[in-house]
Amino acid sequence: APGDGVDAADGAPAPTYAPADFVGSEWKLGVLWRGRDTIDVTWARCLADGTAEFGWGATGTWRLDDGAYFTLTRDFPLGWNGKRLFSARVGPDADFVEGIVRGWKPFESASVMGQWQAIRLGVERDVAPWWRDSEDG
Repeated sequence: APGDGVDAADGAPAPTYAPADFVGSEWKLGVLWRGRDTIDVTWARCLADGTAEFGWGATGTWRLDDGAYFTLTRDFPLGWNGKRLFSARVGPDADFVEGIVRGWKPFESASVMGQWQAIRLGVERDVAPWWRDSEDG
């Protein structure tokens, strides 16, 4: 069950990570925004001071909560275009994350604005979990 520290896939304890596992990491992000049928691709970098840089020329923050929940935020100057929160539960392979984008705009309440997936750059990694063949065919 969610939050019980057990991976639902095989009953094994869910892995946990330290913020140090993400400091200096760089990610290639694919974002499918609500109402669009094309994926925006960019990158993000997690800096040691908790700030994040995006390939869009934007800045924000990053954090790891409870050793398993990774969040990047994209901020806008003076808050004019609201805020975007890219949230994901980190699974057994921390080189891949996928989750939802929540956010708000000046005249729009908070809502789910899209979905995202990311792969860690600069490390040797396996095939992304979303491309792996399932064991049951």
